Amino acid sequence: MMPAAMMGGGVPQPAPQEKSASSSTSSSSSEEERPRKSRKKHKKDAAPRSGYITTSATYVMDCPRTRKSELIEFVHAPFDACMTADVPSDALDLLIWFLTEIRPCAKTADLRSRTWQELYAKAKTCNARVVHSMTEPVPTSPHVSPNEKK
Repeated sequence: MMPAAMMGGGVPQPAPQEKSASSSTSSSSSEEERPRKSRKKHKKDAAPRSGYITTSATYVMDCPRTRKSELIEFVHAPFDACMTADVPSDALDLLIWFLTEIRPCAKTADLRSRTWQELYAKAKTCNARVVHSMTEPVPTSPHVSPNEKK
């Protein structure tokens, strides 16, 4: 034979207590006057967390692979997500180094960027400097041959 608790019987639950009319009016009026406080504590100047560079990404090489791909796409548009989808993370580090001269061992704190957008803008500036240095004509020194006289 099965125990009574398993058959649906068991210990009867006590009925909910009803409040008297005099106690309900005094307690409900005090509850209505006080606003309910949220249990979550929010920072006053908190922005979306996804926009900030996390503290775990201390080096460029430690940044998430998706962020590296976004940075490369921001700097040089032909390297879009389809192009960088199969590229390993260490190869993305080298590509960032070639395009911007930001080394993979550079600390993100040294780049002085709090958000990913700031980091992308600084990388774009670095890329403009790299491209300018590559396209600038090499200054030639005035070479005077020994046969020429002034």
